[in-house]
Amino acid sequence: MVMSPSQSVSVVIAHHGLGGHLLECLRAHLAELEEDDECVAVIAGAPSGDLGEEFAAVTLVHQPADCLTPELWSAGLRLVHAEFVRVTIGSFLPEQGWRAAMISAHGKGAAGVSGPIRPATGLRGQDLAIFFQRYRQYGSAPPGDSRVHDIPADHASYSSACLKTSRPLWEQGFWELEVNAFLVQSGAHLARDPGFIAHYLGGESAGS
Repeated sequence: MVMSPSQSVSVVIAHHGLGGHLLECLRAHLAELEEDDECVAVIAGAPSGDLGEEFAAVTLVHQPADCLTPELWSAGLRLVHAEFVRVTIGSFLPEQGWRAAMISAHGKGAAGVSGPIRPATGLRGQDLAIFFQRYRQYGSAPPGDSRVHDIPADHASYSSACLKTSRPLWEQGFWELEVNAFLVQSGAHLARDPGFIAHYLGGESAGS
């Protein structure tokens, strides 16, 4: 089934504090969102408030400082309503065209989608260490039909239908390994698509 690029998208961004590359990440997502889309930023450990007029379209959700990223994602997932839900973190910058590439990948039958993760230029030594430890294996999409058994929630999208069926698993925290395993065992198709690209910008603290 071929899906229309006009289908709605929710973006859920988890981040600790309001610093780092959060605003850059938000701008890159907002630039491609359409009228029926929505963007939710779930922030741990920052004072209550808003992000200013530039980000008026963003729903800002504050959480305690000790919340883990999967718990932040879960808080955001409970609020969104679109047909496709992108989850990510504030230190990732999607490449231009991310929305169309994401929906195209879902249109090939994938319930969950990721794509190549690449290191940004000028990363600190700590950032490079994080990249090679956590993301090196996702540097390219696999050959063939791109089907995989796991996708990283730091750069991913899921259909709302599969999130609904897996909700008991992520209600208290979206640990993608458990959700991905459930979806694959249920017969769902996960994919890494070569056109759905994000760059890791780093800047995270050791604690976060």
